[in-house]
Amino acid sequence: MLKLVLNSLPESLVPPAHDAYEVDTFLDPGLAIPALLLSTRAEQLLQRACRELKEYRAEAALRFLKEAFLEEPDFHDAHLLAGVLHAAEKRLEPAAESLQRGLSVEARSGDLIRRFLPTMRLVLRISRLHFFQLYPDYYGGSLLLAAVYGRLGKLREETGVLSHLRDLFGARDEQRVLVADLYLARGDYEAAISALEREEDRHRDELDSVITTLKGYCAFMLARFHQAAATLKSEAVHSREKNPYLAAIARFLYTLALEEDGLPVLALKESAKLSLEHVLNPRLRDFVLLREERLKSVVENLSKEAFFDASEFRWFTAKGRASSDYMEVLTEEYSEEDGRDRSWQRPGFATIYERLYRLGQQFRGLEKGNHAGTSSTVPAEPALASKAVVDGGILDEFDLDRAHEWCDSREGDEEFLRFDFRGTREPSHFRTSGERRLALIGNWGLVALFVVLLILVMRACS
Repeated sequence: MLKLVLNSLPESLVPPAHDAYEVDTFLDPGLAIPALLLSTRAEQLLQRACRELKEYRAEAALRFLKEAFLEEPDFHDAHLLAGVLHAAEKRLEPAAESLQRGLSVEARSGDLIRRFLPTMRLVLRISRLHFFQLYPDYYGGSLLLAAVYGRLGKLREETGVLSHLRDLFGARDEQRVLVADLYLARGDYEAAISALEREEDRHRDELDSVITTLKGYCAFMLARFHQAAATLKSEAVHSREKNPYLAAIARFLYTLALEEDGLPVLALKESAKLSLEHVLNPRLRDFVLLREERLKSVVENLSKEAFFDASEFRWFTAKGRASSDYMEVLTEEYSEEDGRDRSWQRPGFATIYERLYRLGQQFRGLEKGNHAGTSSTVPAEPALASKAVVDGGILDEFDLDRAHEWCDSREGDEEFLRFDFRGTREPSHFRTSGERRLALIGNWGLVALFVVLLILVMRACS
């Protein structure tokens, strides 16, 4: 059994799938100068820090935030923003401290940041295969704090933050993935599967793909090969509509699980559909080709009955479907006119292609009532070859005893959090203290004007 390590894919390969502007977008917060002048000193310093962030001058912004702390030690939005900036620079201990101080539901943490920076968004790695878009508000800051605790190895603190988030907002998939990734880092696959469980499995977006792939990976690493194959099957079927790098992982694991589950024909068929350019470790690309040669030797030496039993038929009968359904799929999927799957044009696979097609045609003929005494147009297959031939030295040059990483690059392991200004949320209607004061002055001014006019009218009438 291949020992596979799913290490972190770079963001360039698995970018966040949420909608966002293509470039930084700065919406006008609509804050009048008189309102800014009437704001507290701490709010003015936060606004200056936000102006620095628009130029990505994080250290200069931190200096203004520190001044704001001196003016108002419990200024939640300033602490929250400082925690984001520390996390973006991977200063995890200061980030955790600042985020703890900055998060408060009662204080509506993040409302003022959203007012000054309406389109600011956070792109957070929540697993080795997925980045998630957040905003610098209470939910986004809390999920970031949980991720920071995870990076620091503080499982109890992380689960405590996520438990509180579930109480407030309900269980969400990004929370499940975050916890599962921490267990994966510890090699606790059983706990990772439990963390990923949800009432209904869906296959709508890339976060669903990540959950399915990770569940299949954990089942495979626990040697539950049938469970792994069943989990990954739908992901492999719909892979053409997904991120090709995630699809390659799912299909690769799917083929491994199929072989271990005693389905070498189906394993070879699915492996032939694997896009090698999306297998990121060159050594694993070599493994795919070597393994396919070995599977080809196995498949070519199966008897008709063993060949049939080692292909999709077992999936269909397990679901109570008729064998005719299987034959229909087999003959249609491998018809000569089928131009959807170009991977069969790779050298060495024409024989398998033809054999699958001819086998399907043969079984279709049997379905028409010629079960007994019919001489097949397909020559009888040789009996299963000896173990020495089937399990010969085709894979001897590949070390199955060592753990092979999916991606050789270390770039993904360094990526944790970044911020930009491509969010698509509407500007906040939250008012600064200066705007509230200005409104109060305006209201009292109208009252004073009314009183003056009333006095003038009374004098004119007297």
